[in-house]
Amino acid sequence: MRWFGFSLFSLTLLASPFAAHAAFSFTEIMFDAPGTDAKHEWVEVQNLGGSVDLSDYKFFEANANHGLTLVAGSATVAGGGFAVIADDATTFLTDFPSFTGTLFDATFSLSNSGEALVLRDGSLTDVATASYTGDLGAAGDGNTLNYLNNIWVPRAPTPGSAATTASAPMPEATPVPPPPTAAYTSSTPVPPPQPTISVDAGPDRVVIVGAGVPFSAKGYGLSGGPLENARYVWNFGDAGTREGQSVMYAYTLPGLYTVTVDASSVGRSATDRVVVTAVPADVFVTRASASFIELHNRTPHELDLALWQLQVGTTTFVLPPHTVIGAQRAVAFPSSVTGLKPDAPLSVILRYPNGVAAAGPAPELSFVGALDAPTPAHKTTKAIAKPKNPEPRVLGTSTSLVEEATAVERGRLVAAAIESPTEGMAWAAFGFLAALVVLGLGALAYLQFKQ
Repeated sequence: MRWFGFSLFSLTLLASPFAAHAAFSFTEIMFDAPGTDAKHEWVEVQNLGGSVDLSDYKFFEANANHGLTLVAGSATVAGGGFAVIADDATTFLTDFPSFTGTLFDATFSLSNSGEALVLRDGSLTDVATASYTGDLGAAGDGNTLNYLNNIWVPRAPTPGSAATTASAPMPEATPVPPPPTAAYTSSTPVPPPQPTISVDAGPDRVVIVGAGVPFSAKGYGLSGGPLENARYVWNFGDAGTREGQSVMYAYTLPGLYTVTVDASSVGRSATDRVVVTAVPADVFVTRASASFIELHNRTPHELDLALWQLQVGTTTFVLPPHTVIGAQRAVAFPSSVTGLKPDAPLSVILRYPNGVAAAGPAPELSFVGALDAPTPAHKTTKAIAKPKNPEPRVLGTSTSLVEEATAVERGRLVAAAIESPTEGMAWAAFGFLAALVVLGLGALAYLQFKQ
């Protein structure tokens, strides 16, 4: 049992009876059993298509993919059939001893305040989604939430079979606005504006190709409050669609896409759209040690890596919402926060939110013992060779020695000019003049010595 605020998937609860590859729907949820609800939690799904083997399917909740272990019945669910996924199969059979259907065991804990649920096939493709909040009912009173007439209502548990629609709550009636107060007499009265519903799909965003990204819409009713019992249908601009208030979607090709979401309730509808830029994956683990793991965003866009995963061995850390890395920047995540202490650079695995490996380490990955300060970019400037001061000359030396010294000096000046063409030329001219002066003084001294 977990008690915490739920920000990413909040407000209302919806199910997704349609999917891209298989037709499943969440039909019943036991999230808050009477007394201690640990080990008493379970969900029910219904197969709306042909027979499907659920052996390699995953139950995703709380940012984790939970494997399914068959306990009772057949792993192949016929069209129209039901399957129950229980947190503890033994406890479930104790609570419902007459259950004879398909039962899977998985380790999970549903939040009493609400969360999103996903059923995924063996390739981690979403085939059904649902989300709920605790204020919908079935909280500690022995009831479950049942999906009836496209809304969730509290009912007595009926695992393995469809719930009845008797006494299902009716949709909230549309309020009638009061007549306006006329401020003046007009022969052609102007009707007051009719209240409408609205929906917000969130801001424009940049996503990584291949990475499952959460999309969440917020609907508002006639009075401006949260929109109840609404249906949300998404179109992601690349012919992909999903149904649900909060869904996951991954783009397979880079590009600029216009995403729309339609919300409908009690005969009214609203639409909103956002622009999504899908860019190729260019996020790598560049450095790692027992002290930290560094990620480098090499794209020219700011990225939100919310729900991405860092894995070392069997330990995984999920990056929290709004983990933003600037364009072409690197961020280090300390082990004191992640709990990850890689003993070798290549042991760090970066995964998308859907669990698929994102990218390998960058080629320059290196193992360091402690977090180094960021290394600033340096411009490599070639040292300019400067001519050395000429060695002292002794007056009275022969002309041949003076000429030999002058030749050596000229050689040094030529080498300096080659090393630095601009500054070397200036030094060469200066040195040449100096050599002529030395040569003249040497000749004068030699003549005086002869005399």
